[in-house]
Amino acid sequence: MTIGRVQTIWRYPVSSLGGESLDEAELDATGVVGDRLWGIVDAETGAIAKPEAEKRWRVTPEVLARLSASEIEVQIPGGDWMRARSDAAEHALADHFGFPVKLKRHGPAFASPDTVEPRYRRSPIHLITSASLEALKSILPDSVIDPRRFRPNLVITLPDDAPGFAEGKWMRREIRIGPVRLYVNEPCDRCAFTMLGQRDIPFDKAVLPAISAMNGKSFGIYCAVLEGGRIAAGDPVEVI
Repeated sequence: MTIGRVQTIWRYPVSSLGGESLDEAELDATGVVGDRLWGIVDAETGAIAKPEAEKRWRVTPEVLARLSASEIEVQIPGGDWMRARSDAAEHALADHFGFPVKLKRHGPAFASPDTVEPRYRRSPIHLITSASLEALKSILPDSVIDPRRFRPNLVITLPDDAPGFAEGKWMRREIRIGPVRLYVNEPCDRCAFTMLGQRDIPFDKAVLPAISAMNGKSFGIYCAVLEGGRIAAGDPVEVI
């Protein structure tokens, strides 16, 4: 049954940094190809960024990351795009955070000095719907309810009469988008990251309590990729 269409596709080459909106993307068993390849750490201690828990990391999502010809680039607010592992980028990032940081590729712990283990091990596709966004807007009319707060890979547009948090009813079902087959594994329980500011999105302490009150902390779903392929904004979405 067709239930909606792909509104936007998002990729986050560096965990916790802002991501990039894509017109189309390739999906494989790891999720959106190029998603969350790297983490950002304290250059002196090796501690990975925790924007939702440590005040010094709150400015993390204000930095954007993108893939350009397989090279990761970052952009500090007000600055130009820079090759992520360059001296110029490291100096700019240190100025932004107030302490030196480094980008490290995600990999098994201690695989090499240049890898860092991911903080979370979840199904690789995070999906939210227009119905969830509208439900949250209805009780927070003065808040900026922007998909970027929730860091989804896929935003799906549903009909205007779709119930709030509709995707929560899709547990253990299959989603098909063109050649891609996804399997819905679990709801996405939210954390304080949803309250953080990001560029033109202000800090808002009302967001997380509102989600908890409306839907038991859940906002969106996590999906495994059963079959990969290429998808694009506008593609129809089926729930089997």
